[in-house]
Amino acid sequence: MDALVASLPSRRGCTLRIKYYENEQNVLTTTQVAAAKAKGWTPYYTEDGTNWKEYPGVDPSTGVNNVEASETDDSAPWYTINGTLLSGKPTEKGIYIHNGKKVLVK
Repeated sequence: MDALVASLPSRRGCTLRIKYYENEQNVLTTTQVAAAKAKGWTPYYTEDGTNWKEYPGVDPSTGVNNVEASETDDSAPWYTINGTLLSGKPTEKGIYIHNGKKVLVK
């Protein structure tokens, strides 16, 4: 994405559309969004191909986007945001990976 943003020509009022595919993890960081906007491009994203929303970017230090709260308790493994496998459901507050999704544990 750095190369994509760097290659954008300076324009006014242009749209940069990003189609989100879960297996590809197409994301722009907030820094990349700011750089695109400085060149006159406003990033938008869609998960379903039809409902486009302005894209704020993800935190560049974590890459976390679209955090969801979850109350489910099934047997799927839990991972830290860095990918470390946990022995069970986490007891500390934080963001974890469970069933392939980011989950906020309160």
